[in-house]
Amino acid sequence: MNKGVLLLAIFLVSSAIAQENWDGVLQPQFIIRNKVTGTYNQLWRLSNRFVGVAEEMDFSLQFIEIMHFSTLAVGDKQRLGLGIQYRFRENFDDTGQNEFRLTEQFIWKLPQESGSLAHRLRAEQRFFPDFTLHRFRYRISRDVPLQGQELNLKETFLVGQLEPVFTLANMRSPRYDQRFTMGLGWLIGKKTVWLNSLEYRLENYTHRTKHRVFLISALNISL
Repeated sequence: MNKGVLLLAIFLVSSAIAQENWDGVLQPQFIIRNKVTGTYNQLWRLSNRFVGVAEEMDFSLQFIEIMHFSTLAVGDKQRLGLGIQYRFRENFDDTGQNEFRLTEQFIWKLPQESGSLAHRLRAEQRFFPDFTLHRFRYRISRDVPLQGQELNLKETFLVGQLEPVFTLANMRSPRYDQRFTMGLGWLIGKKTVWLNSLEYRLENYTHRTKHRVFLISALNISL
């Protein structure tokens, strides 16, 4: 991902804030990664989401979710993954439903002269009490150390991501979303990373477009 793409992401986020039909979202996350064997890793994540509308910015808790992900290396640069996730929403949002989710993914990571480039393909099955959604996602991401060619302790790095999302469900029109993300991370310990990201989501852009801006703060600990 080149500098032009990152500048475009900044422009789109700025444009979204100028729109009337947008929400602001705060999403803190706590992530633990565990390397079980040389080829098998586990990830555990606890997160919640606070949502506020543009006119009021009175943030309220929307849900709390827990997730587990297992990944298996199938080559030097490829990994397969399977995830399960549960979102507790009914206790916090009168209009929402609890959700159980299954995720399958394939990641192809390519080291670069500085940082890395990664492709990710995901399929998700989102199960609600009344219906099921099938979602397909492709993400390309680029991370670059801001000091030198390699990331060292106490140094920072920049992450840029582009991700189109396609959703299908019975008796519903297909939905198309686009996500643009920029993040700044710090290697605060040998196995601890703190990452803050700003994500702009253009949701359902072929029907009733909605703009959402996410501030995502994640603490990643590797065991």
